[in-house]
Amino acid sequence: MRRRRERIAEVERTCKAAQSADEEIPHLPTPDYTSDERIFHEYTSIEKKDLFGNYIIEETDFLDMYGHSFDVAKENPFVTFLCEQAAAIGEVATFEEWSPDFSPQYRVCPEEAAALVGGDSERADEILDGQVALSDMPKELSQPGKETALAEWVRERAAEYRRESELMIADFLAVRDNEGKEAK
Repeated sequence: MRRRRERIAEVERTCKAAQSADEEIPHLPTPDYTSDERIFHEYTSIEKKDLFGNYIIEETDFLDMYGHSFDVAKENPFVTFLCEQAAAIGEVATFEEWSPDFSPQYRVCPEEAAALVGGDSERADEILDGQVALSDMPKELSQPGKETALAEWVRERAAEYRRESELMIADFLAVRDNEGKEAK
């Protein structure tokens, strides 16, 4: 939100400077680059602590007036922030996608994860996908030469994670279905 606030303030300053400069050539028509409405909507979105820009999307007349819309999964303010953060870190991190229904998808240190498990890409993906917390790893498996044992530990933990996830989803669906039946 701070970064958005800084950026829109810069846009506002730039627009005011352009308006002032335009006054120096009064014999020419004044172009419309004030962006007042855009600035207003962005400030309002920030005031509402609207991380994803939903307020702006809801102002369809505003976006339609400019013949613009944005893909909430690829262009919302939060996605922009995550892309910038990943780019600032460099090649060790990549931002892959964000969905309004799920959490952000990103990769941090994929080569290091693969090295930990002896190059086993499936185990590395389980680490990178958050199925296994390396902070739970037994210390004896963190030693060099234990890559195969660590890969097996990751496989077991990831399978456990998936089983628990399936149970949670089944429980959620059962509760949802029961609530739906009770509502009828």
